[in-house]
Amino acid sequence: MRDYFKFISNIHFILGKKKTFLLYKMVLLILVATILEVFGITLIIPALHFISDPEKLIFTLEQSLSSDLFLNILIFLKSMTVKQVGIIFFIFILFIFTFKFFFLILVAWLGSKFIMDIQKHVSEKLFNVYINQEYEFYLKSNSSVLTSTVLKESSVFAGTIMSAIITLITEGSIMIGFAFLLLVFNPQLSLILITITGIIISLYYILIKSRVKIWGKKRQDHDALKLKNLYQAFENFKIIKFYGIEKFFKKKFFFHNRIAADMDRNTFFLSKIPNIGMEYLVLILLVVAVIVIVLSSSNINELIIQLGVYVAVSFKILPSVNRSLNSITGLRYGSTVVNLIYNELNKENTEIIKSNKINEEDDQVDQIKFEKEIELKNVSFKYDDNKDHVLKDVSIKIVKNDFIGVVGESGSGKTTFLNIILTLLNSYTGKYLVDGQELRQKDLVKWRKKISFVPQEPYLIDDTLVKNIAFGIDESLINIERVQECLEIAQFNVNKKNLDAVIGEKGVQLSGGQKQRISIARALYNNPDIIIMDEPTSSLDIETEKKIIYSINELSKYKTILLVSHRKSVLSECNKIFEIKEKKIKLL
Repeated sequence: MRDYFKFISNIHFILGKKKTFLLYKMVLLILVATILEVFGITLIIPALHFISDPEKLIFTLEQSLSSDLFLNILIFLKSMTVKQVGIIFFIFILFIFTFKFFFLILVAWLGSKFIMDIQKHVSEKLFNVYINQEYEFYLKSNSSVLTSTVLKESSVFAGTIMSAIITLITEGSIMIGFAFLLLVFNPQLSLILITITGIIISLYYILIKSRVKIWGKKRQDHDALKLKNLYQAFENFKIIKFYGIEKFFKKKFFFHNRIAADMDRNTFFLSKIPNIGMEYLVLILLVVAVIVIVLSSSNINELIIQLGVYVAVSFKILPSVNRSLNSITGLRYGSTVVNLIYNELNKENTEIIKSNKINEEDDQVDQIKFEKEIELKNVSFKYDDNKDHVLKDVSIKIVKNDFIGVVGESGSGKTTFLNIILTLLNSYTGKYLVDGQELRQKDLVKWRKKISFVPQEPYLIDDTLVKNIAFGIDESLINIERVQECLEIAQFNVNKKNLDAVIGEKGVQLSGGQKQRISIARALYNNPDIIIMDEPTSSLDIETEKKIIYSINELSKYKTILLVSHRKSVLSECNKIFEIKEKKIKLL
């Protein structure tokens, strides 16, 4: 029982207050629809009375309308013939069923809209949580798993879990309503039939509950692995083609795809069993009902009416039971998704994300000043608690407008050092000081606005040259003149007409040197105080490198530059050079 309460609590957390309120509104509409469904079937009873014995219908109506409230209606009916009363009554039935028809269409539309809104809501919440995480989170996460959670699992949550909940509420209300109607109509027989149905449904649930949950978990795991394999294949397509190892990647993809499909197949097959089984069950129940009615009644008209009611109700209840059983299967199959999304959304409740949100809302207030120096004091860092330190007791001062070079062997910790300066890695011990003031968690976003970064491997999006330089800026706010100025400094010669040319995914249409120069131009666009460069000329020819070095040297007159490079021609322009060796940093 505790698991069920936790399941409901997790769903409430995922939906949030607004969406939960919408769910309650949907439940209210469903209850109204149920009343209309039951009332519609209830009208069949007097209709059957009229067909078998018209006079009895008149008598029943007179008894029902005997109060003073319906006196005028009763006087009106008494002035009419039996046929006229029958025609009016059947027109009334038609009106009720017409109203019910349009109301159920409205409920179906609102239900579909609610499910799609939930999918949008959950995927946006997940993306918001992931995009607000710090860099270290991504070092420990697999991007394909995150993608699968945002796209696939949010879809499963809405399309399977929430759809099943809405269906269960709808069909459950209908079954309860009709069960109550039958109990009023024939208590003893109805109680027997309801008990038999309840036992069969309970046995079905007991048989499938653990199995379907296991299938759901396997589907979830192999869908994520399938997406991971796709990412790896498409990211490394050039190497795969060169080495001719397509078969290896196809084998991995087909394996995970087959298991995920098998789990879906099993659940799909299980969803068909109620359709087949319930038809057989209803037939048995109707036979039992006929036998009991025949044995207990000698009146042929009464027999026809009772059979008519049970047949009409069975036509309504049969689809409801089928859909309810399928919904139960869906809930068990997708239950692991609820736990996954709940755990992922809980990552939002961290101080880092809260501080990021505060800074986003308070973008222009209380900016951090950088007028003297940056200092790392006894900083140590390791990527995992069980691993050795990458940097140990590192101390360094970077004075404003310094042009600093950093050297070191591959794997010595240069990139880690840069990431600490960039505030992308924050789980270090020691102090990060700006003008003597320790940098706090809530200051990170504001501090980063003063820094630009040129990575060793440029990241370019499949968009125009302009949007790759004015990265993350609304098109209406882009300063084209500033873009051209930055391109000139980065030695990227381009005609103004070509600024809107799409450069392809990851800049596939550009050379390595062109990509690097775009990355440099991007770093300059926001006019930062500090520019950090990781091998900025590694993809450039000698002539272009000289021009870039000259531009960087000019920038160093009014910018603070921190540059990692192996090339002596680049380092020769630096006023200070530090070496990272054996987890330490020292001035050369």
